[in-house]
Amino acid sequence: MPSPFYLGAYWGSRVESAEACAGRFARFLRRLAEVESLPSTWWKVGRDEAESRRERIEPSQQNLRRLLEASYDPERPRLGFSVHVWDRTHDSVRFNVICGSPAVVSPNVVVFELPRPTEENSSLYQAETMKLVFSAVVEEWDPEWAIFATREMREMQVKLPRRPIAGWLTYLRTDPSAVSPLGSDIEISGLGEGTLLVAGPEPLLVTEKHIREVANLVSQVNVEAR
Repeated sequence: MPSPFYLGAYWGSRVESAEACAGRFARFLRRLAEVESLPSTWWKVGRDEAESRRERIEPSQQNLRRLLEASYDPERPRLGFSVHVWDRTHDSVRFNVICGSPAVVSPNVVVFELPRPTEENSSLYQAETMKLVFSAVVEEWDPEWAIFATREMREMQVKLPRRPIAGWLTYLRTDPSAVSPLGSDIEISGLGEGTLLVAGPEPLLVTEKHIREVANLVSQVNVEAR
């Protein structure tokens, strides 16, 4: 049975206010609302199942700022602002956001988790669907790097501190001209402030060879911090 995919976007120290993070969050939710295969309503993950079914995410910037401010601990500013969100179903789509952290080692993240692929949710795994979600994450949150991958894809690679790894989709905040395909069939194009690498036409058809080709390209690139 195919493994579930996740989208992970990562960036280092970036101090931002709750207002700035809420603005990014609001624009991100508007982009997700345009993706037909995704849920139209999101809910805040709480401490237990009952609490997690209680608070619907109202996507205004004012409400999102309130949610983010409620998560902030002034005694531990390195944790930044955070919120966990899900679609309130058994085989859920969920994501979490941490932003505004001044910590150095990848403290700021967006992690978007999909359920295991089935016939019923196959539309989530269509290439164009995930490219829309991936673009929304990259363009609204401005990470240093991002991937759309399975845990198995991650584990087949050597993970070095503060260095990106490869997935079916891989984003690097670097100019496309800095990435040399060297005869590879990996698709390379611009996205946001950086470069998108696509390892094959469909996520569920990607091979270990594809991932290793992208990983080789990624290892040669310096990612710009901001």
